[in-house]
Amino acid sequence: MAGVKRKLKKRVKRLERKTRVTAERARRKVEPKVRDAVASARALGRGLRAGLKAGAAAYREGRPPKA
Repeated sequence: MAGVKRKLKKRVKRLERKTRVTAERARRKVEPKVRDAVASARALGRGLRAGLKAGAAAYREGRPPKA
C-alpha cells in the first residue's frame, strides 16, 4: 500500500509541476499582447476624449466642427 501511495504522490507532484509550467508559459505568451491592447485602448480613449472636447468647444462657439 505504501508503494501505491508513493507513486500517487509522485504522479500528483508531476501533474502540479506540469500545470504550473503550462500556466506560466501561457501567461508569458499572452502578457505582451495584453499590454499592447491596453496601450491601444488608452490611445483610442485619449483620441475620443479629445474629439469630444473639440466638438463641445465648437458647439459652444456656434459653428459645426470641421469634418
